[in-house]
Amino acid sequence: TLSPEEQQCEEHFVKTHTRDETGRFILRYPFKSSPPSFQLNTQKVFGQFRSLESRTKRDPELGDKYQAFMKEYLELGHMSPATSPPAYLIPHHPILRKDNGKLRVVFDASYCTPSGSLNDHLLTGPKLQADICDIVLHFQRFTYVLTCDLVKMFRQILIAPEDRQYQQIIWRPSPDQPIQHFELNTVTYGLSSSPYLAQRVLHQLVHDDGAKFPDAANAIMYHTYVDDIAYGSDTVEGLINLKTQLISLLARGGFTLDKWNSNYPPLLDNNASKPQQPVQIQSHEPSVTKILGMQWNPSTDVFSYLVTPPEPDCTKRNILSVIARLFDPLGYLSPVIFYAKCLLQETWKAKIDWDDQVPDTVSSAWSEFTHQLPQLMSINIPRPFPKTDSTYQLVCFSDASEKGYCAAIYLRATQGDAVHMKLLKSKTKLSPRKSVTIPRLELCGALLLTQLLSSLNRLKQTLNISTVYCFTDSMVVLAWLKTPTYLLQTFVGNRVQQILDVTELESWHHVKGAENPADIGSRGVLPADLFNCHLWWSGPDWCSNSIDQWPISTDTSAVDIPELKPTMLSLVAVQTSSLFIAFTERHSSFLRLVRVIAYVKRFLFNCKIPKQNKLCRRIGPLSASEFTRAKLHCVSIIQHTYYPQAFTTINPDQLPLELKRLAVFVDREGILRVGGRLHNAPLPTSQKHPILLPSRSHFTSLVVDFYHRLNHHIGPNALMASIRQEYWIPSARNLVKLIKRQCVICIRFSKRILSPLMGNLPASRFHAVRPFLHTGVDFGGPFLCRTSNLRKAPTIKTYMCLYVCLSTRAVHIELALGLSVEDFLDTFDRFVARRGIPAAMYSDNGTNFVGASGYLRDVFQWFNNTHTQESLVNHTAHLSITWKFNPPHSPHMGGA
Repeated sequence: TLSPEEQQCEEHFVKTHTRDETGRFILRYPFKSSPPSFQLNTQKVFGQFRSLESRTKRDPELGDKYQAFMKEYLELGHMSPATSPPAYLIPHHPILRKDNGKLRVVFDASYCTPSGSLNDHLLTGPKLQADICDIVLHFQRFTYVLTCDLVKMFRQILIAPEDRQYQQIIWRPSPDQPIQHFELNTVTYGLSSSPYLAQRVLHQLVHDDGAKFPDAANAIMYHTYVDDIAYGSDTVEGLINLKTQLISLLARGGFTLDKWNSNYPPLLDNNASKPQQPVQIQSHEPSVTKILGMQWNPSTDVFSYLVTPPEPDCTKRNILSVIARLFDPLGYLSPVIFYAKCLLQETWKAKIDWDDQVPDTVSSAWSEFTHQLPQLMSINIPRPFPKTDSTYQLVCFSDASEKGYCAAIYLRATQGDAVHMKLLKSKTKLSPRKSVTIPRLELCGALLLTQLLSSLNRLKQTLNISTVYCFTDSMVVLAWLKTPTYLLQTFVGNRVQQILDVTELESWHHVKGAENPADIGSRGVLPADLFNCHLWWSGPDWCSNSIDQWPISTDTSAVDIPELKPTMLSLVAVQTSSLFIAFTERHSSFLRLVRVIAYVKRFLFNCKIPKQNKLCRRIGPLSASEFTRAKLHCVSIIQHTYYPQAFTTINPDQLPLELKRLAVFVDREGILRVGGRLHNAPLPTSQKHPILLPSRSHFTSLVVDFYHRLNHHIGPNALMASIRQEYWIPSARNLVKLIKRQCVICIRFSKRILSPLMGNLPASRFHAVRPFLHTGVDFGGPFLCRTSNLRKAPTIKTYMCLYVCLSTRAVHIELALGLSVEDFLDTFDRFVARRGIPAAMYSDNGTNFVGASGYLRDVFQWFNNTHTQESLVNHTAHLSITWKFNPPHSPHMGGA
């Protein structure tokens, strides 16, 4: 699913792309809104260019290569003298590869102007590149393969003349010549939208012209990574046809191909024939070439690895550098790389810096590792899968140790009685530094296995793989997979569900730890041990047997399953009560409860009306009379539940004392009301004879809460007076106080504010002396400041040092670059130089900073440090300055 910005970028391409008479694509840049307007800082760009000229002058070889690159750029028509004023100037600089000495000019579209950079205004578009692992895996399924490269892929795509003003540069071949403006005519690397545009053009080319070239279209869509194509065929004729189709299809878009390589050498000749048998002819290219970063020898048709010698110093930086240089997308070297990652994790646990020497245990292990590292170059992995007429299955393993967990997937090919096992893909992960149980790590390993399986979906469809076997040596994991997820703890349940979403429960089996190849990856091995490890490269020996002879076991009945949710058993003593009482206790609002009852009564009323009298039915919003009847109905049920004697006793003398004192009576509507001496008063009936409600009823609490909110959280006395306009509640004050104590708003606004006692002002506050003779000092901050006006200048913390005259209240402010004693004394010397020498200085111990703000804790620690206080006293003693520190937790002692 595309995001809104990605959808906008896609629609822009569809609407604006065109092709010239030769078939070459012409594009418009996808700006986020309308084409932007930049405030150009030409002086800065010119300054960068002069710095570039100075650099090339100091390095003539670099200068010659730079000149040759720009000359070729101009001769090929990829740039030309500008025909319009620049809308944006792109700085450029060289990148020189150390391994082959090739130079590439990089155009910096992230260069910022006051209105932002060009990349800030461009849409990056969706990711269209195919997965590199998927390409390499499919590269192995063909008998005959080829690789090639699109020549200057980005620069074969033209940019519309209207947008070339946004990619202008300045250049001159020689410092003796004037600086000229050039505009780049093609898609330029360095712009954030360029990778999308280049890949999208290939897809559009396939859409427009790919129907006539199906093999080439498939190769471009699914087997091309940026400008590298890696594909093949199971026949020589198919391979030659593929090459012809690629050349023809890409030529229609103005693209050309070079750097051809193949395990069928005649293909590299322009006049390749179709012999019945392959001819052993050496490749025109070097014996070992690169296929998407991996070493591939077309002559022997094997993958290999190139290892560069590591730096001699054993530091965290060098360990990470070696790990990063071991490019292994399919995880063939996972156990070796995992071993190095474990050593790197040890350096993090030791809390050392990037260039510090590592602990001795790590250093000795790393020394042995680097000594054996060149042996990886002896590993040769056959490229092709077994014959295409084979039947394929996937055999998968997962395991974990206290160091980490691993998943490995093998392709099992059967052809008659012959069985061939090939490591397909593997992956390892380190255990987190926080302690995790081994069963949980085993479960994470099983989840990692399912994630690897998901990445192989396209390969499974291509090879028609329908059978998958998954193995783990953890009986706990197998028991978890058989347990309903709602019975498991959240961590375990979520991962079990993710595993079962991808795999079938019947595909999971148990394997012995000694026969589990993933155990090697979860512990790590040295390079020499991996070279001869048959278990890692081919899986356990029994995989070569018939499947019905495999030692498959799935019985988990004897396993004590951990991580189950606790089973809670509640023993409840049930007391018979009214159904309505239970119904009211499910409500937290008086109004909502009454409205529900009113709608129920309306429904019952409408049910009694025959269909012929539909117009008599009550519809629409509730009326006031309906609401009142529902309220009295609720009151009647509550009164019958809590005061049944009042409705059944004929003799008033037999009533409970509580009711007898209130002189209760039942009115014409069957509501129990309080009597009294106000029968003849000119007041409403509800005030003369309020309705009696029990204080221990939840319904009564809802009534009190309703009046409490209706009257905007008034006090207890006023609330009781408001309630008694209609209801009489025995012991109402206790219930009112309870409701107020449970009210969050009342709690918030009823807290008392503490007023601290302040001490006497010091004498220095009253004497008329010169300014700053008696001075208080304090710190404020921190404030983030940039160290320079450069684009990526670092920021540092600075502080404000505040000096206050105790007599005149005058203020003097100095900037402190830090919280060291030296930084403060620098501010103090500047203060004395301007304001004169004070007789006394006052400062607190810093405890007040802790209460004021957490980020001033540094200030507190600085002031409270004994070394700081001694330094201040020593620095000012010869000036006859008395320094007074306030006691801790007493900021008012300073009098400032």
